[in-house]
Amino acid sequence: MIFKKNNVNTKFIKINNLNFYLASSSKLNKKAVIVYPEAYGLTGNIKDIAHRLARGNFDVFVLQIYYQQSEKSDFSIAYNDKEKRNLFLENINISQLKKDLSQAQEYFKKYEKIYSIGFSVGGYLSLLSSTIFDYNALFVYYPNPTINNNKYNNFIPTKNFIDNIKSEVFLFFGNNDHSISESEITEFQTKLKCKNTIIQYPESSHGFFCNSRRSYNKKDSEHSWSIVLNNLNK
Repeated sequence: MIFKKNNVNTKFIKINNLNFYLASSSKLNKKAVIVYPEAYGLTGNIKDIAHRLARGNFDVFVLQIYYQQSEKSDFSIAYNDKEKRNLFLENINISQLKKDLSQAQEYFKKYEKIYSIGFSVGGYLSLLSSTIFDYNALFVYYPNPTINNNKYNNFIPTKNFIDNIKSEVFLFFGNNDHSISESEITEFQTKLKCKNTIIQYPESSHGFFCNSRRSYNKKDSEHSWSIVLNNLNK
Protein backbone atom coordinates (compact mmCIF):
# COMPACT_ATOMS: atom_id res chain seq x y z
CA MET A 1 0.00 0.00 0.00
CA ILE A 2 1.30 3.48 -0.93
CA PHE A 3 0.62 6.50 1.29
CA LYS A 4 1.05 10.11 0.18
CA LYS A 5 1.80 13.04 2.48
CA ASN A 6 3.18 16.49 1.58
CA ASN A 7 4.06 15.34 -1.96
CA VAL A 8 5.96 12.30 -0.67
CA ASN A 9 4.93 8.72 -1.39
CA THR A 10 5.76 6.19 1.30
CA LYS A 11 5.48 2.44 1.57
CA PHE A 12 7.18 -0.56 3.16
CA ILE A 13 9.14 -2.82 0.84
CA LYS A 14 11.16 -6.00 1.20
CA ILE A 15 14.41 -6.47 -0.72
CA ASN A 16 15.42 -10.10 -0.29
CA ASN A 17 15.58 -10.50 3.50
CA LEU A 18 15.71 -6.78 4.31
CA ASN A 19 12.76 -4.57 5.26
CA PHE A 20 12.79 -0.89 4.27
CA TYR A 21 10.61 2.17 4.67
CA LEU A 22 10.68 3.82 1.23
CA ALA A 23 9.98 7.52 0.71
CA SER A 24 9.98 9.06 -2.77
CA SER A 25 8.50 11.96 -4.72
CA SER A 26 8.77 10.53 -8.24
CA LYS A 27 8.87 7.27 -10.12
CA LEU A 28 11.86 8.56 -12.09
CA ASN A 29 14.40 9.31 -9.37
CA LYS A 30 17.93 8.39 -10.40
CA LYS A 31 19.51 8.89 -6.99
CA ALA A 32 18.99 6.88 -3.79
CA VAL A 33 19.86 7.30 -0.14
CA ILE A 34 20.01 4.40 2.30
CA VAL A 35 19.34 5.60 5.85
CA TYR A 36 20.54 3.56 8.81
CA PRO A 37 18.58 4.81 11.84
CA GLU A 38 19.70 5.14 15.43
CA ALA A 39 19.06 2.31 17.88
CA TYR A 40 15.42 3.34 18.37
CA GLY A 41 14.39 2.30 14.86
CA LEU A 42 11.82 3.97 12.63
CA THR A 43 11.00 6.97 14.81
CA GLY A 44 9.16 10.11 13.79
CA ASN A 45 12.47 11.93 13.47
CA ILE A 46 13.85 9.31 11.08
CA LYS A 47 10.69 9.43 8.97
CA ASP A 48 10.99 13.22 8.81
CA ILE A 49 14.58 12.91 7.55
CA ALA A 50 13.42 10.45 4.87
CA HIS A 51 10.63 12.78 3.77
CA ARG A 52 12.93 15.80 3.56
CA LEU A 53 15.36 13.88 1.38
CA ALA A 54 12.56 12.50 -0.79
CA ARG A 55 11.35 16.02 -1.55
CA GLY A 56 14.85 16.64 -2.94
CA ASN A 57 14.21 13.97 -5.61
CA PHE A 58 15.84 11.01 -3.94
CA ASP A 59 14.44 7.55 -3.34
CA VAL A 60 15.06 7.10 0.38
CA PHE A 61 15.32 3.63 1.91
CA VAL A 62 15.29 3.41 5.72
CA LEU A 63 16.52 0.02 6.89
CA GLN A 64 14.55 -1.71 9.62
CA ILE A 65 17.73 -2.62 11.51
CA TYR A 66 15.96 -5.16 13.74
CA TYR A 67 14.44 -7.16 10.86
CA GLN A 68 16.06 -10.34 12.26
CA GLN A 69 14.10 -9.99 15.50
CA SER A 70 10.85 -8.38 14.40
CA GLU A 71 8.84 -8.66 11.19
CA LYS A 72 7.13 -5.37 11.99
CA SER A 73 8.27 -2.97 9.26
CA ASP A 74 7.62 0.20 11.28
CA PHE A 75 9.36 -1.15 14.39
CA SER A 76 10.55 1.47 16.88
CA ILE A 77 11.60 1.63 20.52
CA ALA A 78 10.69 4.38 22.99
CA TYR A 79 13.60 6.70 23.79
CA ASN A 80 13.27 5.98 27.50
CA ASP A 81 13.30 2.17 27.06
CA LYS A 82 17.06 1.60 27.16
CA GLU A 83 16.67 -1.97 28.41
CA LYS A 84 14.72 -2.98 25.31
CA ARG A 85 17.11 -1.04 23.09
CA ASN A 86 20.13 -2.87 24.51
CA LEU A 87 18.42 -6.26 24.25
CA PHE A 88 17.69 -5.75 20.56
CA LEU A 89 21.15 -4.34 19.81
CA GLU A 90 22.84 -7.30 21.48
CA ASN A 91 20.92 -9.71 19.26
CA ILE A 92 21.74 -8.23 15.85
CA ASN A 93 23.59 -10.85 13.82
CA ILE A 94 26.13 -8.64 12.05
CA SER A 95 27.51 -11.43 9.84
CA GLN A 96 24.00 -12.20 8.55
CA LEU A 97 23.29 -8.51 8.05
CA LYS A 98 26.40 -8.21 5.86
CA LYS A 99 25.25 -11.17 3.77
CA ASP A 100 21.77 -9.70 3.37
CA LEU A 101 23.17 -6.30 2.36
CA SER A 102 25.40 -7.99 -0.21
CA GLN A 103 22.40 -9.79 -1.70
CA ALA A 104 20.48 -6.50 -1.89
CA GLN A 105 23.15 -4.77 -3.99
CA GLU A 106 21.61 -5.85 -7.28
CA TYR A 107 18.41 -3.94 -6.56
CA PHE A 108 20.25 -0.63 -6.18
CA LYS A 109 22.24 -0.90 -9.41
CA LYS A 110 19.43 0.88 -11.25
CA TYR A 111 20.41 4.16 -9.58
CA GLU A 112 23.02 6.46 -11.08
CA LYS A 113 24.10 7.61 -7.62
CA ILE A 114 23.67 6.11 -4.17
CA TYR A 115 24.44 7.63 -0.78
CA SER A 116 24.20 6.58 2.84
CA ILE A 117 23.31 8.42 6.04
CA GLY A 118 23.57 6.86 9.49
CA PHE A 119 22.98 7.94 13.07
CA SER A 120 24.66 6.41 16.14
CA VAL A 121 24.44 2.60 15.69
CA GLY A 122 23.15 3.43 12.22
CA GLY A 123 26.33 5.43 11.68
CA TYR A 124 28.31 2.31 12.48
CA LEU A 125 26.14 0.29 10.08
CA SER A 126 26.59 2.92 7.38
CA LEU A 127 30.37 2.57 7.69
CA LEU A 128 30.09 -1.23 7.66
CA SER A 129 27.81 -1.19 4.61
CA SER A 130 30.30 0.96 2.71
CA THR A 131 32.57 -2.09 2.53
CA ILE A 132 29.78 -3.64 0.44
CA PHE A 133 28.12 -0.75 -1.44
CA ASP A 134 30.02 1.63 -3.68
CA TYR A 135 28.47 4.81 -2.26
CA ASN A 136 29.10 8.18 -3.85
CA ALA A 137 29.43 9.47 -0.29
CA LEU A 138 28.29 8.61 3.21
CA PHE A 139 27.30 10.92 6.04
CA VAL A 140 27.86 9.49 9.49
CA TYR A 141 26.61 11.03 12.72
CA TYR A 142 28.30 10.08 16.02
CA PRO A 143 28.88 6.38 15.12
CA ASN A 144 28.44 4.00 18.02
CA PRO A 145 29.81 1.36 18.71
CA THR A 146 32.99 3.37 18.37
CA ILE A 147 36.11 2.50 16.42
CA ASN A 148 37.36 0.04 19.04
CA ASN A 149 33.93 -1.30 20.11
CA ASN A 150 34.21 -2.04 23.81
CA LYS A 151 30.44 -2.27 24.21
CA TYR A 152 28.74 -4.97 22.09
CA ASN A 153 30.39 -8.34 21.48
CA ASN A 154 28.27 -9.02 18.38
CA PHE A 155 29.59 -5.94 16.53
CA ILE A 156 32.80 -6.06 14.49
CA PRO A 157 35.10 -3.24 15.66
CA THR A 158 35.26 -0.52 13.02
CA LYS A 159 39.07 -0.64 13.12
CA ASN A 160 38.84 -4.18 11.67
CA PHE A 161 37.24 -2.98 8.41
CA ILE A 162 38.17 0.71 8.21
CA ASP A 163 40.80 -0.01 5.52
CA ASN A 164 38.04 -1.30 3.24
CA ILE A 165 36.01 1.92 3.30
CA LYS A 166 36.55 3.51 -0.12
CA SER A 167 33.71 6.04 -0.39
CA GLU A 168 34.07 9.66 0.68
CA VAL A 169 33.02 9.99 4.34
CA PHE A 170 31.65 12.96 6.27
CA LEU A 171 31.72 12.36 10.04
CA PHE A 172 29.84 14.54 12.54
CA PHE A 173 30.68 14.49 16.25
CA GLY A 174 29.65 16.46 19.34
CA ASN A 175 32.54 17.27 21.65
CA ASN A 176 30.31 16.62 24.68
CA ASP A 177 29.48 13.10 23.51
CA HIS A 178 30.63 10.89 26.40
CA SER A 179 30.26 7.72 24.33
CA ILE A 180 32.98 8.78 21.86
CA SER A 181 36.35 9.99 23.14
CA GLU A 182 38.56 12.60 21.50
CA SER A 183 41.24 9.94 21.00
CA GLU A 184 38.77 7.77 19.06
CA ILE A 185 37.87 10.69 16.80
CA THR A 186 41.59 11.20 16.17
CA GLU A 187 41.88 7.48 15.43
CA PHE A 188 39.18 7.78 12.78
CA GLN A 189 41.14 10.63 11.25
CA THR A 190 44.41 8.75 11.11
CA LYS A 191 43.08 5.34 10.01
CA LEU A 192 40.61 6.35 7.30
CA LYS A 193 42.33 5.98 3.94
CA CYS A 194 39.43 7.33 1.89
CA LYS A 195 38.69 11.01 1.36
CA ASN A 196 37.11 12.23 4.59
CA THR A 197 35.88 15.30 6.43
CA ILE A 198 35.43 15.33 10.18
CA ILE A 199 33.28 18.05 11.75
CA GLN A 200 33.20 18.54 15.52
CA TYR A 201 30.67 20.67 17.38
CA PRO A 202 31.98 22.00 20.73
CA GLU A 203 28.53 22.51 22.28
CA SER A 204 26.84 19.28 21.18
CA SER A 205 26.51 15.79 22.62
CA HIS A 206 25.28 12.41 21.35
CA GLY A 207 22.03 12.63 19.41
CA PHE A 208 22.33 16.35 18.66
CA PHE A 209 20.59 15.88 15.30
CA CYS A 210 17.41 14.34 16.72
CA ASN A 211 14.74 16.92 17.55
CA SER A 212 12.92 14.41 19.77
CA ARG A 213 15.79 14.15 22.26
CA ARG A 214 16.98 16.47 25.00
CA SER A 215 20.42 16.54 23.39
CA TYR A 216 19.02 18.19 20.23
CA ASN A 217 21.05 21.20 19.10
CA LYS A 218 19.16 23.14 16.44
CA LYS A 219 22.10 25.24 15.26
CA ASP A 220 24.51 22.32 14.85
CA SER A 221 21.81 20.11 13.37
CA GLU A 222 21.03 22.68 10.70
CA HIS A 223 24.70 23.34 9.98
CA SER A 224 25.49 19.65 9.54
CA TRP A 225 22.39 19.18 7.37
CA SER A 226 23.53 21.98 5.05
CA ILE A 227 26.79 20.05 4.53
CA VAL A 228 24.82 16.89 3.75
CA LEU A 229 22.55 18.64 1.25
CA ASN A 230 25.38 20.52 -0.46
CA ASN A 231 27.24 17.28 -1.07
CA LEU A 232 24.17 15.30 -2.09
CA ASN A 233 23.46 17.87 -4.78
CA LYS A 234 26.93 18.11 -6.28
